[in-house]
Amino acid sequence: MPLYALESGIPILWVGLFFSVQELTHLLARPFGGRLSDRKGYLPVVSCGMLLAAFSLGLLPLANTPSFLLLLALSFGLAQALIFPATLALFAQQMDVRHTGAGAGLIGAFKNFGKIAGPILGGWLIFWQDYSWMLWSMAALLAVWSCVLLLRAFNKKSLIHKSEYGEAISVHT
Repeated sequence: MPLYALESGIPILWVGLFFSVQELTHLLARPFGGRLSDRKGYLPVVSCGMLLAAFSLGLLPLANTPSFLLLLALSFGLAQALIFPATLALFAQQMDVRHTGAGAGLIGAFKNFGKIAGPILGGWLIFWQDYSWMLWSMAALLAVWSCVLLLRAFNKKSLIHKSEYGEAISVHT
């Protein structure tokens, strides 16, 4: 992000503000995202958050002013606030209570895998194309996956909580 901003003519100070605004928005809106997922269902809220994240990432290559960059930081922070509480609640609901620690460890492992694989894949895309292609590729993947989840959310079982999900998934082998 810092190199992309410098290449786009945006002072590096705004990159720091971008990440601060993104995380502050995520922090403040996270309870709202959790409450919304309790009311509307986990998959629809995750899907909407992923679509908002895709939209934000897709517009990032067009952000040539600090104010536009901060607007995208707000929308990306809101997307995170929709995605993460609903995802955690969905995983918690699906985990066997005897293996909550193992399930939480698995969620953390998936998150860390993304932190490892993301920069490698992003660097590869930047090497072969440019920053815009990397961001648009990420946006396209998020949009496609969010549509898959949204279609799954309209499955009758996905819209109704707990009792309709069936047996908890055991993460213990």
